[in-house]
Amino acid sequence: MHLLLSTFSNVPILRIFLFFSLTIVMPPLYQTIYSSELTTRSQVYCRDRCSTPDYQYDFDDDYYYEAILMNVSKAGDFTITSQSNINTYGYLYETRFDPFDTSLNLLMEDDNSGSNEQFKLTTFLRPSTIYVLVATTFSPHVMGKFSIIASSMSSISLTGISSASGPGSVTFSADTIKQTL
Repeated sequence: MHLLLSTFSNVPILRIFLFFSLTIVMPPLYQTIYSSELTTRSQVYCRDRCSTPDYQYDFDDDYYYEAILMNVSKAGDFTITSQSNINTYGYLYETRFDPFDTSLNLLMEDDNSGSNEQFKLTTFLRPSTIYVLVATTFSPHVMGKFSIIASSMSSISLTGISSASGPGSVTFSADTIKQTL
């Protein structure tokens, strides 16, 4: 510590200089990367107008998507971003995703909060809770490779949900989650 006494317009000023070192230890940052590709064999859904009567429905506006099961080991803040040459759009659902009612169980969605037309979702997630991330595109019928990067202070697993599960909602039980860990 250094002391310095000086005056300014006949008013004494006492200046104290402290020199110290501070070390902050940060817990490790976990990153999980999931890579896939949207193709003509990918699942499709209507996204915004699922309740439109069939005779008014325009199948040219379908969107390719991939549903991804997310499991977290400990509660915490997570950031989920996409990385691709295509303009991606991300949706996060709790419990299940129903491609015929896309507002059901929707927690959040994002289009361009990440860089280069990529989605970025930041949220608090809990273990033993079923989360489904839906990775799709901003425009219909766009195909291409993409990666999902999940970052947090605790680990997270990302598991693609196969199209072999058939049409309809994607649902998982607590037992299914335990089996994927």
